[in-house]
Amino acid sequence: MAKILIVDDEATTRNTISWYLQKEGFTVVCAENGEVALQVEASCQPDLIVLDIMLPDISGWEIARRILRQVPIIFLTALGQEDDILTGFNIGADDYITKPFSPRELVARIKVSLRNHGKLPPDGCISCPPFKINLHTQVITTAQNQLNLSSKEFNILAFLARHPNIIFSRENLILNIWGYDYDGDSRVIDTTIKRLRHKLGTYRTLLKTVRGVGYMLEITNEQKSSLNS
Repeated sequence: MAKILIVDDEATTRNTISWYLQKEGFTVVCAENGEVALQVEASCQPDLIVLDIMLPDISGWEIARRILRQVPIIFLTALGQEDDILTGFNIGADDYITKPFSPRELVARIKVSLRNHGKLPPDGCISCPPFKINLHTQVITTAQNQLNLSSKEFNILAFLARHPNIIFSRENLILNIWGYDYDGDSRVIDTTIKRLRHKLGTYRTLLKTVRGVGYMLEITNEQKSSLNS
């Protein structure tokens, strides 16, 4: 699923949007100011940015101008004057939403923007043998059964399935699954992975621990061939 960067200095706004997006299967990263936003954007390369304008250090206008690569931007701001809206679109924004806002409408507009840019599959599915992942319903099935996963377990498996055979550190998984604002114990990853591995049953060996580095989902050529045959 696509990765969304939320840039807003209000923690309540970040947490609300994150909850709605993660419920839909998106990977979410957050930033509370402009400097952090530019750092996170460069390192994580999100597929779309939800960007406030009135930030404590760098304005949303300036952030949009500084981003070097092409990435869809949706401005989410209390500035609702016509001139502000026109400025947003002239900078190159995909959409402009004024606060107060409906989180469900924001999610819907994010999906439209991602589809327009070819960053969201039409059916919202990932095929990563032996798993078939429906990102809209948060259902993962195998040839044997349907997995009964929690939201975090689903998000971890879906994230690793999008990047098979790539090792991710605990810190990277926390950033992509729990979000930038998470300040708890990194061992939450180990606990969640342990529960997930138990639920995977005969497929538990695919979820590899790389000692001292992190975790990866190992998908072999034989598994890929079996899906395509």
